[in-house]
Amino acid sequence: MPPCLGRLFLAPILYVAVLAIPMNNPELAAGSPPIVESSDLKLSGYIQKLIERSHSIPDYRRVLLAKAAASIRQTLAEHGKVDLVFVCTHNSRRSQLAQVWAALAAAHYQLDGIGSHSCGTEATACNIRTVSALERAGLAVTKADMGTNPSYTFAVGANRPSMRLFSKVFQHPSLPKKGFFAMMCCDEADRNCPIIPGAIQRIPLSYVDPKVSDDRPDESDVYDERCLQIATEMFELMKLVAADPS
Repeated sequence: MPPCLGRLFLAPILYVAVLAIPMNNPELAAGSPPIVESSDLKLSGYIQKLIERSHSIPDYRRVLLAKAAASIRQTLAEHGKVDLVFVCTHNSRRSQLAQVWAALAAAHYQLDGIGSHSCGTEATACNIRTVSALERAGLAVTKADMGTNPSYTFAVGANRPSMRLFSKVFQHPSLPKKGFFAMMCCDEADRNCPIIPGAIQRIPLSYVDPKVSDDRPDESDVYDERCLQIATEMFELMKLVAADPS
């Protein structure tokens, strides 16, 4: 196992109480955004907004998402389930955001067989700025554990279990050991881990680290922008996975 993988860790799947129109619905097929219901109207509005702005995704990113969706859809059809592991260096910002929004999007499009996880090449902490961006998007967050690597619990809807985010490395026992897609969220992790044992495919989806704005006046704006970008792409990815390839 490469040295960079000796410290990776995995988070559990996040669920959300959402209701999507079935994929054979004529309104959805015509391009209308799915209807979303949630106990949190702010989150529902945010999800509606990001679905409607899918046109903002650059063409080169659409190509990456389409290729990833085709592979994920095929694996899901063959095995009935597939795990996505979002990887960045510290499991502090981008991979946490991608894990959350991929899980929300999979639930929205009724893709029950998709597991969404995140990990890093080292454990630090789920950055409070990441948590704040998710809160501004409409997620309810409670700090469950203290310490240098706190755990945050997300209340994601009635009759759904709350889930936790915290910084983790690869050796956690909940990490899928084979048959997963390694979703590389940063160039550094992608370079430092040329081989990820057990991954059936690695998908390069690098995002600019919002850390560059830490302690600047525009800090919140930059984190919100990255959160929206990642959320938009994760919903587009799951929409493509759910679509009928014929």
